[in-house]
Amino acid sequence: MADCEKIDFTESNDCSNLTIGFDFTLNGTVSTDGVAENINGRTYTLTIKDGIGGTTLLTATNRADFAGTGFWLNDPTNGLFKLRITVADVAVIGEGTHVYEITETDTAGIVSPFSYGAIQVKAGNI
Repeated sequence: MADCEKIDFTESNDCSNLTIGFDFTLNGTVSTDGVAENINGRTYTLTIKDGIGGTTLLTATNRADFAGTGFWLNDPTNGLFKLRITVADVAVIGEGTHVYEITETDTAGIVSPFSYGAIQVKAGNI
């Protein structure tokens, strides 16, 4: 699968949806007005549900490494993170269009919306 750099799960390209049978990887940079932010100490949480107010299909948060599903702050001083959803977790989410939300919790414990919208999981050719 593609190595993605933008959170946008609604366009029809390899970086905008998940495919059953494949890991999903997104490289991201947190920035304001084009200047990378220091994200040391922040926590990012991804929640995928079967619909608005529906059943939670997946929850993922920060990880110490890139081995499983979650956010790895690979260069937090320069605002860099990677989001990975493993092949097993993509299968658990299941085919269809779902809703997602990513929140950011800062060092003071304040939770803010980071990204949200629709996410499509497609059948794979496995």
